[in-house]
Amino acid sequence: MTSQKQEKFKILYVGAAREVVHSFSKFPDLFDFSYAENVLLSIDWLKDNQSDNRELHAILSETNLPGMDGFDLHEFIKKDKSLSSIPFILIQHNANDEVKNKVLDLHIDDLYTTPFKPQNLYIRIKFLLDYKSGLTNGVSEEIVSSKYNTPLSKRLFDILFACTALLFLSPFLLIISILIKLESKGPVFYASKRVGTGYHIFNFYKLRSMRSDADSKLKDLDHLNIYSSQKKYEVCEKCESLEEPCSPLLYIHGERICENLHMARRESKIKSTFKKLENDPRVTFMGRFIRNTSIDELPQLINVIKGDMSIVGNRPLPLYEAELLTSDQWSERFLGPAGLTGLWQVKLKNTAQDTIENRKKLDNQYAHNHSFWGDIKIIIKTIPAMIQKENN
Repeated sequence: MTSQKQEKFKILYVGAAREVVHSFSKFPDLFDFSYAENVLLSIDWLKDNQSDNRELHAILSETNLPGMDGFDLHEFIKKDKSLSSIPFILIQHNANDEVKNKVLDLHIDDLYTTPFKPQNLYIRIKFLLDYKSGLTNGVSEEIVSSKYNTPLSKRLFDILFACTALLFLSPFLLIISILIKLESKGPVFYASKRVGTGYHIFNFYKLRSMRSDADSKLKDLDHLNIYSSQKKYEVCEKCESLEEPCSPLLYIHGERICENLHMARRESKIKSTFKKLENDPRVTFMGRFIRNTSIDELPQLINVIKGDMSIVGNRPLPLYEAELLTSDQWSERFLGPAGLTGLWQVKLKNTAQDTIENRKKLDNQYAHNHSFWGDIKIIIKTIPAMIQKENN
C-alpha cells in the first residue's frame, strides 16, 4: 500500500532561538518555515504577505522578546479577523507556571517549552486546524513517522471481529433501540466528536443513554465530577498549622502563596479537565442499564469497521479534554491506537486506583508496548469488566 504524502504546514516563527530554527530545519517535508526576529518584524511580515496569510497554518512566538512580547502579538492577531482563526502557539525556554496560567486565561491555543519535538507539534497543529475549522477531514491523515500505523494483522482482526459481532448482535440491538425510543424522545444513536490516534477527530457512536438535552446541562453539573476536587484550596492548611510557610513562597497573579498550595490548585485544575459524573441525573432508566452492561458502547463497532478505532486501544477523548492535554507526557497516548476497550477498562475502571496519573501511565504503556496476544488477553478480561456497576 503506497503511503500518501503528508501535507506541508506553512508556519511563521517569531523569535531568534537558534535551537528552534535548527529543529525545524530538520523537517523540510513537514514545514514551510518563515521567521521574524521580533514582534514588529512579524507584524510587517503579516501585512506584506496578506494574500498568503490564508495559507498560513500556524504562528509560533516566543513569550519573552525585546519590546513587544508574544502576548502582545497574540492581542494583535486576535483583533485581525483574517488571522484570528490561525492556530497561535507560544514557546518558552524555561518552565514558568505564571506564563502557563496566563496562557489559559487568555485562551491561547497552546504553549510549548523547549526542547520540543517538531513531529509532535505537527500533530498538534493538525488537531488545532481541524478543531478551529470544525472539519474532520481538512488535513491529510498521513502525518509523520511517529504516527501510529495499524498493522495489517490488527486491522484484519478488527474488521473480522466487528463484522461478526454486529451480525450476531443485530437482533438484540434492534430490541434495545426500540426500548430506548419508547422511554424518551430523541434519536436512538448519539454521535459526538472524539479525538483518537494522532489527534484525528471523528464521529464517535453510542446508544443514547441520556435525555436529548444532556449536553446543554453538563456545565451545571461540575459538582458531580468525580475527577474534580472537593477542596477549594483557598488557604494552605499545613502553613496554618505550622504558622509559617511550609514551602517556598511564590507570587502568582499578585497573590503571595506557598508552592505546595500552588501545586495543589494546579493539580485540581488538571483533574477538572476530565468529566465523569457520579449518579448523573441526565441518564435515563434504560440508559443506566445499557451503561452498567456497556451495551451503549456497541455502536462503536461501526467506528472500528470505518477505521476510526481498533477493538483494543486507548479510549478516544472528547474535544474539551484533548484540547487541553498537550504536554509531551499526555500527547504520547495519541501516538497509539484508539480503541473500544483497553488497559484502563480492565485494570482501573470503577476502582479506587482510577486516578488521572494512573490512567495516563496505562495509556502511555499501551501506546508504546502492545501486541496481538496482549490484545486478546484484554478482550477476554473486558467481559467481566463490562458488567461492573458504573455511576456515570
